[in-house]
Amino acid sequence: MPTWESRTWQGLETLQLRGDTLEVEVLPGYGGQVRSLVYRPAGLELLRTPKTLDELQGRPFLFGIPVLFLPGRLRGGEFTLGGRTYRWPLNERGVNHLHGFVWGKPWQSTVADGVLTVAFTAARESAEAEAFGHPFRLAIAYRVRGGELSVRAEVENLDDAAMPLGLGYHTTLSLVDGQGQPLVYTAQLPAGREWEMGSDVMPTGRLGMPEKFARWVQGGQRLWEVVSDNLFLVDGEAENAVTMELEQPRLSVKMTGRDPFRNWVVYRPALDAPFISIEPVSWVHNAPNLSQPAEFTGVRLLEGHEHAVFEYLVALSPT
Repeated sequence: MPTWESRTWQGLETLQLRGDTLEVEVLPGYGGQVRSLVYRPAGLELLRTPKTLDELQGRPFLFGIPVLFLPGRLRGGEFTLGGRTYRWPLNERGVNHLHGFVWGKPWQSTVADGVLTVAFTAARESAEAEAFGHPFRLAIAYRVRGGELSVRAEVENLDDAAMPLGLGYHTTLSLVDGQGQPLVYTAQLPAGREWEMGSDVMPTGRLGMPEKFARWVQGGQRLWEVVSDNLFLVDGEAENAVTMELEQPRLSVKMTGRDPFRNWVVYRPALDAPFISIEPVSWVHNAPNLSQPAEFTGVRLLEGHEHAVFEYLVALSPT
């Protein structure tokens, strides 16, 4: 069974789970997110980690694995779903809503039987419930087994009315090692289609055969060659996983999103960016305003007092 300990980073408590192969560090006081994920046999940090709290707060979605509830951009912060119109804060350049209501918030934490659980509750009449439109509870259980990190989320609707439901993990991988030397990854996606993106970096609603993701599907996309803010929909019959091979140290990384995850966002702003974000999302940017079926966009309502479960796995193994 993994061991655990509580530490302090930048005045925040961190909880660390350590197994024989993986070591994961979680920040309950800042969005319940993973700050660090180390492959112990090689001493390799998989994630882009912030050096200071100011650095994390300055670019909160581009370090570690922040939890996005609900994920992505929402044009004008407005949509209608289930007969109700929602207007959410415009926190992206004053134009769009971005990434929901739980990142950066303090969460409660427990550790039992080798499982680290963090939970956020937006109680009725809380600021978060007022902004979102419903009271809710989100709990995430982190577990390490061998070379696998499992992330199991459970969402509970605390309201009588149905509420919008979407989740994503902005998994931000480092493309340099601790000495700043390049880490050379080659990535592969399963069969699927890509969303056409407009000039506003929103899906137009049209799906097509892979163009930007063509080499990903063919199994030969080097991550240092990627510039992207794009979305990919995995075919329903395909295994919903992104696989990556690292040249040195020789390592395979497999990121798997189980239903209802079917879409992936890939974000890298420039060719010299020392990171790339590969993000499983259960609903796409601007999902409730798109005309495509919910099985593609991921739009979903969670009925009053119902629960939903999301599972995400990151597995590392030597090659």
